[in-house]
Amino acid sequence: MVSAGEVVAFLADNPVVGSRWIIENTVKTEETKPDSGARTMTLNGRAEMTIDEKTTEGFHISYVAPEISVEGNSPNVPLLRTYCKMLENLLIRATIDAAGKPIRIDNLDAVKAEMHVAMDRLLKSGQHSQRQLLALGMMMSDLMTMDAERAAPSFLTEMVTLAKSQNTGMKMGEVRRSTGPADNPLGTTLRSQMSFALSDTDVEKRTAIYHEVRAFDEGSVRDFIFSHSKAVLAKSIGEVTPERLEHLMKGTTMTLDGKGFFLVENGMTHQVEDTFSTVASVAGKVSTKIESKTIKVTAAP
Repeated sequence: MVSAGEVVAFLADNPVVGSRWIIENTVKTEETKPDSGARTMTLNGRAEMTIDEKTTEGFHISYVAPEISVEGNSPNVPLLRTYCKMLENLLIRATIDAAGKPIRIDNLDAVKAEMHVAMDRLLKSGQHSQRQLLALGMMMSDLMTMDAERAAPSFLTEMVTLAKSQNTGMKMGEVRRSTGPADNPLGTTLRSQMSFALSDTDVEKRTAIYHEVRAFDEGSVRDFIFSHSKAVLAKSIGEVTPERLEHLMKGTTMTLDGKGFFLVENGMTHQVEDTFSTVASVAGKVSTKIESKTIKVTAAP
């Protein structure tokens, strides 16, 4: 018989030094607003991660993404596509903790230098409008001011997601609750409530399944609806009365439905399926945002 403690032990992430892993991710987004049709965007990426060395903190890794594509009719596609092209074949050396979460970028100076070179090539190409270059420059400026610790999750976003279900120390049926930020279709960030549970384990196959559920925090939604309704009425004709404010607030709703699935094998997350949909209705006008993310990790040939 295998005890609960032994089940937790074999689920700890401990990749072999020198092993190479292919990380494939797809992110699909669809947004609809009352004044426009559906706007879509699909990002497909393929990266290779190598375990270079074991450390007291976790591991040193090398990470490079030779393929990143962005498609869709969203107005953000051209900008994001250009930015992702700058990240292609960019060698990132980083330190991750025992759960695989990025701690810092170890070659940040070299990474920034490469991105400066890529930006110079864009400026000289003349293929982008001044508006696009300005927006891209703002994105670059944020990255260039980050230190090694802050830059780690920005450059290694998939690693952050994969680390959620690695080396958790959780036992079967255990549920952990937390709060975090969540976007909504009206363009602001609200607080969300999350629950993360170890749902199933198979000792013989050395696998574990985790599930995550997310929803808007009721208090955060209530505060937003109040401030948003006041702002809407302030721009309208007529006095902002308590009666008008209450009527608009009653006609405003916001929901978030988020679900995540994590499959762990031998302590390493090999599959993530994450979806969330948000719906905002104001005076009968509905805005929605649906996003799905898939990550698959396989041993490199």
